[in-house]
Amino acid sequence: MRYPEFLTQLMDETLTQFPDIPTRTLAKRIYNDNSRFFKDIEQVRSALRRRRGNSGKKSSMKTKHQRANGKAGWVPKLPPSQAEDWLPYEIKGPERIATISDIHIPYHHEPTLQRWYAEAQEYEPSKIIINGDLIDFYRMSRFEKDPNKRDTSFEIDQVIDFLAWLKDGFEADIIFKEGNHDERWRKYIYNQAPELSRFSQFELQEILCLEEFEIDFVTDQRMIMAGNLPILHGHEMHGAGGQNPAKAMATKLNNSGLMGHCHRSSANTVRNTFGQWLKTYSTGCMCELNPEFSRINNWNRGYAFVEIDSSGAFEVDNRIID
Repeated sequence: MRYPEFLTQLMDETLTQFPDIPTRTLAKRIYNDNSRFFKDIEQVRSALRRRRGNSGKKSSMKTKHQRANGKAGWVPKLPPSQAEDWLPYEIKGPERIATISDIHIPYHHEPTLQRWYAEAQEYEPSKIIINGDLIDFYRMSRFEKDPNKRDTSFEIDQVIDFLAWLKDGFEADIIFKEGNHDERWRKYIYNQAPELSRFSQFELQEILCLEEFEIDFVTDQRMIMAGNLPILHGHEMHGAGGQNPAKAMATKLNNSGLMGHCHRSSANTVRNTFGQWLKTYSTGCMCELNPEFSRINNWNRGYAFVEIDSSGAFEVDNRIID
């Protein structure tokens, strides 16, 4: 829009005289004395911003660069990165590891857990890995929920009782890796009560009393490296499911690996170009097989025992139940 010459001169003189005063403040001053020439204060502000050369983000950045570039000795700097390293939780051999996943308390299957308990007692593991989805967090699901189902406080109490049962039966170190259902707690806090995310007492490891049980917590979709065997819950790899989860995992990882998540036992072995054998496994679940959200499926119950030696080599006993 073109303004009378005296107005453009007034705006230029004002900007020259008060270079550090905010544009809105100057706009109010000019508008108060010349309101009949403008629709509102915002129109004056827009005109001043254009004359200052910062009417848009692009021009604002350019002007800032031009101003800084005019200073003696000014050297542009690379902006600092906020990228973070994705480092695994490492387990060095030799170790005997019992793995369980997808328990989904309080929808766990007691006979399967009792059977695993007896077999694990015989196996005498040095470490136990709870490989994700220990708790269901039904009420925190983004899917449609039955309001009459068990509440979150009940689920948490059930998990604490389970961990006490597990800790009492084994001398092994216990590691709990967060799965997508376990992550529901953190996502709920982030979305529904973000201010609480600042307090450590609202973190999952705190409400489940993991420190009291001396259980290591592996979070943020972090991988466990058991010798040369990557262990993931499985939700970290989008699309690693299908009819043969282990084969899909081999494609995603291009490496050996073990995962849960799919509630289905499978195995895949392939030799790569360099003569290395890549072995991938998915384990069954330890929960009900026909939940309300998926009555028809091809799930099975199961778990795995993993032995790694001092070189990192591993052997996996992937057991299928039912």
